[in-house]
Amino acid sequence: MNLVKGQRGFLLVEAVVAIVVITVALVAMLGMFIQSLQATASAADYTVAASLVQEQMEQMKIKDDLFWNSLSFPYHSATEFISMNKVTYKRTTHAELSPLDPEYPVKQRIIKVTVNVEGLGEISMVTYVLRELPQFAN
Repeated sequence: MNLVKGQRGFLLVEAVVAIVVITVALVAMLGMFIQSLQATASAADYTVAASLVQEQMEQMKIKDDLFWNSLSFPYHSATEFISMNKVTYKRTTHAELSPLDPEYPVKQRIIKVTVNVEGLGEISMVTYVLRELPQFAN
């Protein structure tokens, strides 16, 4: 083996150190990638739960007079189980006379509607509906 003066190669130790440094950097990047995937999945679950809540809120707002007239307060809906994206969500609806409702006897009442959805996490939303309820007429 002829070596030219001043020519040097890599030592095995230098190569191993370079491989270790590159491996540590790749493991750190892999950890960040896994965290971003988990955050994306969590955001997707939250978005689905929020859309299920919003859907139920809109359904409660458009209920006809027959539904509201036959209601006794507080109202609790039957629990609904909805499967989407390999996750089962549990949706419940609760309606009650609002603490904001005036005490005087009138037909119009402020109703507080709360919708709760549980999946991988939990989300709850509240809205208020003004309805004429004959059960509260004079």
